[in-house]
Amino acid sequence: MHTDGASPTFGRFSHEMYNALFGIEFVDDLLRKQRFFEDDLETLRGVFKRHLIADYFGICLLHNHNTLRGGEAMVQTRQRHPHYGDALTTSPRRATGRIFGQAVPWSFRACRGSEGYVLCPIEFSTDPLVHEANNLLVSKPAFAEEFCEHVFVLGLSDYVGLALLRRDFPAPPLGWRAVEAISAGRENIVHYAPDSGQRLIQTIYFMGDEDSETRLACPPGCVPRSGCYPTSVGHEIRQRHERIHTITA
Repeated sequence: MHTDGASPTFGRFSHEMYNALFGIEFVDDLLRKQRFFEDDLETLRGVFKRHLIADYFGICLLHNHNTLRGGEAMVQTRQRHPHYGDALTTSPRRATGRIFGQAVPWSFRACRGSEGYVLCPIEFSTDPLVHEANNLLVSKPAFAEEFCEHVFVLGLSDYVGLALLRRDFPAPPLGWRAVEAISAGRENIVHYAPDSGQRLIQTIYFMGDEDSETRLACPPGCVPRSGCYPTSVGHEIRQRHERIHTITA
């Protein structure tokens, strides 16, 4: 099942929807002010447990790093990166291209469709375990409906989405963690790095009981470096980033 087309569970992908997402700093700060992690997170966790999918799906903090052009979508593939080594690289791909044709959604925004709630794809992946989880999600329309309803009732549809967690990717070494970096080619690169104690913003949350580790994290701000370039990380702070001309990498 591919995905930019509508179905009872899935809405349509829109690059405009992706571009309109906020930056991760804004989303994390807003949710903390609303005490989401102390209160509403447990409400959503209960939805996952009732439908027996807490070990497969989680939530993500919706955010963007790039600006997509018409006909593009963000697709994650496993690649050997020259700087980071084995990595999961998400980059813009043509929606008519071969790579996109092999991908299915891994993250979703709750949307209201003409016939009820639907999950609108945000980013895609070619990973075989994402394909398996996507098939499971298709078989769980009651979960998709209840998840979307709760997100809307809680007023979180712009900030909290659904994530398919599992990847055919090795576990991190002891004392290392998954970090998301940005490259000059509009790429988001998930790689493992030693835990340096730097504050990171957790962007994916597991819904099972036994796992409290960060699944994916972004640095909360730009890191100055020579030869840097401006980048868009969300429309509410884009001008600030372009003004100081720095980037996380």
